[in-house]
Amino acid sequence: MIYYGLFFSILFLFFGCEQKPTAGTEIGQILPELEVEDMQSKPVRLADFRENVIVLQFWVQGCSACILDMPEISRMYEKHKGKGLVILGIHLGGETDLVEAYAKKRNISYPVLIDPLLATQEKYGIQVIPTTFILDKSGRIQDKIVGETTGSIFESRILARL
Repeated sequence: MIYYGLFFSILFLFFGCEQKPTAGTEIGQILPELEVEDMQSKPVRLADFRENVIVLQFWVQGCSACILDMPEISRMYEKHKGKGLVILGIHLGGETDLVEAYAKKRNISYPVLIDPLLATQEKYGIQVIPTTFILDKSGRIQDKIVGETTGSIFESRILARL
C-alpha cells in the first residue's frame, strides 16, 4: 500500500498524457505559488524565500538521475546557502516518513519538501524527473533543466544569478 502513490506517479511520468506548457512555467515568467509541505506537514510558500535565488528540484525516490544530482546539489547548497541561495528538493508523492528516511539515507543537506497529492506536478507541467527550476530574486524563471545535469553546468547556471 505504501508504494502505490510512488508507483502511480512513475506510471504517470512515463505514460501520462501529453501536456501543453502550463501557464507560468516558461523561462521569463513568474512561477506560480507552491502548494507543498515540509517534513513537519507545515505549508511552504515561494514567497517565504523571495529576495533569494531559488532552486526547485522535483524528484522521486529511485530516480537514478536524481540520485546522481543529489550530492552536487547538497555540496552547492552547503557552499552558497548563506549567500542568497535557497535550494528546495520537492518529492512528488509518497509518505512523509518514507521520504524523510530516504533523504537522510542519501545525505541530502538542503530542505526536502513533499507534494503528497502531486499538485505541483500538474500545476508546473512536470513530465520528466528530475526537473529543476532556477528562479531569480523576484520569482521569475531564469532557467529550467529537464533531466540530469552535471554539477559544473548546474553550478554555473546558478552562480550566474547570485
